[in-house]
Amino acid sequence: MAVPPDEPVVPAVQRVQLATSVPDEAQALLGQLFGTRLQVAAPEGTDWVLSLDGVDTGRFSSVRTGLPAHLQYAVGGRGEEEDFVIVAVSGGRVAFDRQQPGRRGRRVDRYLPGDVYVGNQPQALSTARTEHVLARSITLPRQVVAEAAALAGCARGPGGESRPAAVPVFTTMTSSGPEATRRWRRTTRYVDDMLTDPVVTGSPMLLAGLGRLLAGTALSVFPNTLTRTSTAQDRRDAHPQSLRRAIAFIEANPDVDITTADIARAAFVSPRAVQVAFRRHLGTTPQAHLRRVRLELAHRQLQDSAPAGSGPQGTTVAQVAARWGFTPSRFTEHYRAVYGVLPSQTLRS
Repeated sequence: MAVPPDEPVVPAVQRVQLATSVPDEAQALLGQLFGTRLQVAAPEGTDWVLSLDGVDTGRFSSVRTGLPAHLQYAVGGRGEEEDFVIVAVSGGRVAFDRQQPGRRGRRVDRYLPGDVYVGNQPQALSTARTEHVLARSITLPRQVVAEAAALAGCARGPGGESRPAAVPVFTTMTSSGPEATRRWRRTTRYVDDMLTDPVVTGSPMLLAGLGRLLAGTALSVFPNTLTRTSTAQDRRDAHPQSLRRAIAFIEANPDVDITTADIARAAFVSPRAVQVAFRRHLGTTPQAHLRRVRLELAHRQLQDSAPAGSGPQGTTVAQVAARWGFTPSRFTEHYRAVYGVLPSQTLRS
């Protein structure tokens, strides 16, 4: 496998900053940013300012929101067009009056500082009331959640039907417990830290990986319809020919963002079947095999490159890591485990 030529790094992240007290402006921006239908209103005479500060990566957004007033807004009602919004409250109070899909009546959920919740149900229209809220909102497109579900081996819908590429449905809006809440907060802090690194924000592959990390964490934190069992058909499809097709696809596409679902489509089997095939025949996973292929190509690139400072075409370890979809710390960890030296030592040799 030859190392493809370097491509220019193009920033993919946009900074989101706004402060407004105009309801129409707030409604338009919130709807655009969070992918949901909002109708913002405030009591007569309310003096309020909506503030937003965060980033939109094109794959997901992470935004700190301040609503220092008593506000009311409608959320949802767009069905399958609507993105998922997950909110971690750090100040104030939120109350949701929700209409439960497929059921009569409504329920009211209340959230306080420290709580984490799914802020919208795509199939239902809810009314939210906020009181001086500070929160971190993560917006995940449905496709990103579907990719994470495929990576986890989604094989069944709520009725047991085969649905490998389906978007799971969150069955409750609150996390499954205190440890799940802490896991979500740790993950979002990690992602926010990564988004301060220009190398990361300039790498579509890394940004896609962070989006799947958030989506996968959401699926582990909030109860949902995803199941991870393999079927008899999956086990029959996990034969060597499927594995060969999957490996050929990985080796032909190491420099682009590919998911387990992509690998499965290339092998003409379900995501779960391709996972079973790799485990059965190689004792590994599709993503671990992809990581090894990329690590080998990164190793060759380091061997063939001159270090930064040695000329106009100098290369850094961080650039090589991002080129092949690794964060710098994980790249060093994997590289040293395989090659016994630091990547910087290879680059200088």
